[in-house]
Amino acid sequence: MTTDDMFDDAREPATKGDLCSVRDGLAARLDGHDRRFDSIEGNLRRLNLGFARMEGDMTEMKGKVDVLLTLKDEFSRFKSDIERMTHFLEISVRRTDSQGSMLMEHEYRLKKLESRPQ
Repeated sequence: MTTDDMFDDAREPATKGDLCSVRDGLAARLDGHDRRFDSIEGNLRRLNLGFARMEGDMTEMKGKVDVLLTLKDEFSRFKSDIERMTHFLEISVRRTDSQGSMLMEHEYRLKKLESRPQ
């Protein structure tokens, strides 16, 4: 065998069969790539759905936070009203305690006077 015999196949023109086999090989590779792209596209769809749900949840949370901020202002007013009422109640309790102690002292003095022989 000579070196010319080894390269005879490379110098022959391509046949229809050769072209068909190359085409079939490329088609099989493209099908494989298409299947991979389909799976990637499915993953992207799922990611987009997840992001859409997350965006909806974030919008809902923003609305709730706005409501909470509004309530915060109202709560601070409510808190100051409660503190004012608590202060008034404390003053009332102190006044009642002092009046009660004065009444008890007065009753004690009356009992002392009543128990004294005349």
